[in-house]
Amino acid sequence: MGGIGKTEVAMWYVFSRRTKFDAVFWINADTTEKLSLGFTEMSMALGLEDESAPEDEIERRERVKGWLSNPIITANQGTPKANDEASWLLVLDNADDPNILYDFWPDTGTGCVIVTSRNPLSKDTVYSPSLSIDLAPFKLNEAGPFLQSLSNREYEENSLEACTKIVEILGGLPSGITQMGGITRRRHMSLEEFLAYYEENAGNYMIQQFQAKGDPICKPSLPSGC
Repeated sequence: MGGIGKTEVAMWYVFSRRTKFDAVFWINADTTEKLSLGFTEMSMALGLEDESAPEDEIERRERVKGWLSNPIITANQGTPKANDEASWLLVLDNADDPNILYDFWPDTGTGCVIVTSRNPLSKDTVYSPSLSIDLAPFKLNEAGPFLQSLSNREYEENSLEACTKIVEILGGLPSGITQMGGITRRRHMSLEEFLAYYEENAGNYMIQQFQAKGDPICKPSLPSGC
């Protein structure tokens, strides 16, 4: 399901455990082309490029997979831990077609791989179902207070009721709730006024308009290299 917050959960995991890994790679995995681009960037970041001869995408991919299977830190990777075995984390985001992952999946190695996908069948393909987590929308009694806190409107009269109505419209989707929290913090109107305006206008259209006026929808950014 889109908007459930899969990417945000993965981002938070990476952010909260970033010191546990020597290398973290984040790749958009919704197409083979983007996977290939991501592995090319990994090859460059790891210093695996062979400058003496041109390489095709398959050679780069296999070179990176070889490093993931035997992740020895080399001197040209700029670290005093040269010749040590690296700990690594690879995030394959938006892998809705799990069949395209096979060519990019490390054969062996002691690293960690996180896959996010809207396809429920993904957990039965390249990795173990026992290691999979299904994310569900917020319950209303959880989502209302969450939006109230995100929008900094706890002090506002009837704010919880308005927040509950808003999250009900959003279907309890964490992504939409997070977006609304960012927008409401930047608008000079009460939540009740905001709700009335939201119900009067198409929700997605309104979000686009607010973004165009400089109301950013906050989303953490992460480096794609090590």
